[in-house]
Amino acid sequence: MSYLTLYRKYRPQTFSETVEQLAVIKTLQNAIVHDRKAHAYIFAGPRGTGKTSLARIFAKAVNCTNQKKDSAEPCNTCENCIAITNGNHMDVMEVDAASNTSVDNVRELIEKVSYLPAMAKYKLYIIDETHMLSNSAFNALLKTLEEPPAHVVFILATTDPHKIPVTIQSRCQRLDLTKISQEAIVAHLQNILSKEKIKISDEAVKMIAKYSGGHMRDALSICDQVLAFSDGTIELSHVLDIVGTANMDDIAQLLELITSGKIKEYFEKIESLFFKGLDPLRFVTDVIEFYRNILLMKLNLNSMVLLTDSVKSSLMKIDKKYNKEQISDILKKLSFSIQDIRYMENSMVYVETLLLDVLVPWTEEQKMAGSPIENSVKQATPSAIKVKEKIEPPKVTVEKEVEVVKENTAPPITKPEPEIEYGEAEDMGNMDFVTVKHHWPKVLGQLKVKSKMKLRALISEGMPIKFQDNTIIFGFKKGHEFHYNKMTEEENLTVMNTIIREVFHNKASIKFQLIDSNDMPIHLGNDSFEEKTLIDKKDIPDHVKKIMEAVEGEVI
Repeated sequence: MSYLTLYRKYRPQTFSETVEQLAVIKTLQNAIVHDRKAHAYIFAGPRGTGKTSLARIFAKAVNCTNQKKDSAEPCNTCENCIAITNGNHMDVMEVDAASNTSVDNVRELIEKVSYLPAMAKYKLYIIDETHMLSNSAFNALLKTLEEPPAHVVFILATTDPHKIPVTIQSRCQRLDLTKISQEAIVAHLQNILSKEKIKISDEAVKMIAKYSGGHMRDALSICDQVLAFSDGTIELSHVLDIVGTANMDDIAQLLELITSGKIKEYFEKIESLFFKGLDPLRFVTDVIEFYRNILLMKLNLNSMVLLTDSVKSSLMKIDKKYNKEQISDILKKLSFSIQDIRYMENSMVYVETLLLDVLVPWTEEQKMAGSPIENSVKQATPSAIKVKEKIEPPKVTVEKEVEVVKENTAPPITKPEPEIEYGEAEDMGNMDFVTVKHHWPKVLGQLKVKSKMKLRALISEGMPIKFQDNTIIFGFKKGHEFHYNKMTEEENLTVMNTIIREVFHNKASIKFQLIDSNDMPIHLGNDSFEEKTLIDKKDIPDHVKKIMEAVEGEVI
């Protein structure tokens, strides 16, 4: 006899053998015991959760000739049970809707419905992947589903119930099967492998359960594949080689390098993992799972964390570097990136930089200092970043020539200051509103240099209106409350104050206010702020104000 795969060999044959799905099982058992069977059911749920198996068990239970009183379990020894188990019962027909999608297939099925059962009490039609039927096929099935013969039961199994028309769903009793928990999959696999006399480590069976994604058939298929790869004993390394992912210890070590700021070691480690054939998409999925476990630990849900002790210790180390809000933000960003990775040509490079951008637990000071990549480059090549070092020119004594030249020279051409970094500059001295107006474009420029384009867009809706007590008063017209609220957030205020001090070389600060439109100064001139001349609206004649309000214009 040819080899029978594990999921076929150990397909459940009774309700008690079915893993989880307690609500569905209880509903079917009560319907059988109390003779309240519906004429049509929809079994909806993910793949590999027991839809077809439960349909067959139900078919055996309603047709079992040796069934005990007040019991819904089939005997599996009578003629009907054996024939249904072997798949050759005349009155239990399984139809693959994916292969029989047309209306002609359904009409052929409907013609046979009126015939009485040949061997059993009920005729059962198990239509698998029902959502694959065409609209015309569904329409042809409507009348039969609404008023079928008393001896017929339909079971429609589907993974996409939303694709089944509501007119069909309203004629059926819908039962939803759920994904199977990792704990249940682990216990079931250990039971099966012990019957097969196969040894498997705890780490290996947990890894199989994890990568099955709650689908029992997938878990058993991975077991079959690993058995063919190993020599009778399944270890964690065998499972990792089959599923194409990294050991959780390696992932934990990699994430520790990121959170510790060891960028060089991080790149070396992740490159070695990718070189071994690590799938970038699956790797990011593992990282998401890793940080989900950290969040569970922060919420004191340690019982839900199915990891080895060594990985748990790494979790506890990384856990101290984040709060719950940061972890939640990390999970959102990584989850959104999954779709990008699927269609990325060089997904390896994308994942390398993505983890740095998302996972480094920056403080406000670290954010202002720059990204970890920039900092690592600075540490690696300090001589290349010394832009601001002053090179003293050689002293030459040419006093007479200098005096002659001074009389006829034009004002010296000032070279633009390098935008790479700001050191501790000297105080500009007496700072006033004219200085603020003149240098304000530099503030906008620094926002662009620091990639703070959102802040730049926000403050473009207002303008500096005065300077007092060493503070720039920046006004927004009423109606721009959103801009005002965003700019007064602590993080954005910190960024603005830092740039103000860098540009004006003064311990000045900025304060945002909402100003009534009548008190808001308007500007004359072109679009460059340093060329705008501010005037007060009080100086504008009343008839001009009325015209401006009517056409929503400005003085030019």
